[in-house]
Amino acid sequence: MYTSQQSLHSENSPPPDGAESFEARWEEYQKKFASDDICEQDLFYRSLNAGYISCHHCSSTDVFLPSGRRKMQCNACGRSSWAFAGTFFEGMRRPRAWHAAIWLREEGLIISDCRFHKLLGISYSTAWEISKKLALVVVAQLLAESTNTMPSEAFHDSICKRSRETPARKHPTTEETELHEHAADSEAPKAESAPDRRQSDESSPSTSTKIMMPQGFEDLAPAAESVYALLSAEAKSFNSLVSQAPAASGQMSLIVTLLQSEGLAIRLPGDHYVRADLYMSLKSTQNPSIAADTEGIVTEFSTFIRRIFHGISRKYLQPFIGSFWVFKDRARWKTDSLLNSCLRACPLEYKEILAYVTPKTVRVA
Repeated sequence: MYTSQQSLHSENSPPPDGAESFEARWEEYQKKFASDDICEQDLFYRSLNAGYISCHHCSSTDVFLPSGRRKMQCNACGRSSWAFAGTFFEGMRRPRAWHAAIWLREEGLIISDCRFHKLLGISYSTAWEISKKLALVVVAQLLAESTNTMPSEAFHDSICKRSRETPARKHPTTEETELHEHAADSEAPKAESAPDRRQSDESSPSTSTKIMMPQGFEDLAPAAESVYALLSAEAKSFNSLVSQAPAASGQMSLIVTLLQSEGLAIRLPGDHYVRADLYMSLKSTQNPSIAADTEGIVTEFSTFIRRIFHGISRKYLQPFIGSFWVFKDRARWKTDSLLNSCLRACPLEYKEILAYVTPKTVRVA
């Protein structure tokens, strides 16, 4: 039985408290796993010991991987075959990058793709692909092991980066709004007659809303009313408000601050604004109640995302929730846990990553 002499894992090692701890552990890793060949050997024999690799010709497990080779040799039949063919690692080109990514997660060390590509000296796109594939493996385990669900809208505060799903010239949070609107449109029965124009006019934001400004700012009321009339449940950028309300452009910062202080507007990440009553109404419709215990999950998740990734896109929210699970549950994601999950998974293609979109209801641990 092969035992890796290079292993640095400690079964339930907690995540490091600071940068110095991370740097020390990473330096030790680099000394032990200095090349692609060493890392591929380690992945191969750990996979073999776990029962996921055998000869493709005679099914014997009496196989070995010659140093510097990608084909394993069978001692039983004498034939050779690709070591990872048919496994999650099929076609693997950067053994050390894959090995390091798995090691980091099994050690509870979650880092951004940007930092990972610099540490390994690989392209950002390669780091991104490895990260997303491993995250989707974790998502599959989360779906299999947990029945706890939450609306994706509950994680709204962490969404501030664009993706392929983000509508053009709109804030990333509009992905959520449009997802719900499309779902509502598909579920709603077809109207037998044209909608009442007067009714739609009445339901739209009024342009004649009178706003009582705080003492000393009464002269800003007309400009504030024009800005307020532009707001809706859909996020609008500060620059968009300036361009649409030129009369108020010179004092826009003060106006939006006053609207927020009066509870009439809400500022979202990325310097975007929504009308408070319409936005909260939409939130209550989409998510009538979030239990107190789930609020704690949202808060911890938001802190985790801000500290490591500085915000995410809605498209890959569920994979990031999976990464948060790996970070938190060290008893579940100990040595060999992620590797074994990968070996149980089918190979993932790049197009599958691009096609993935987080559903309206997400699974949490």
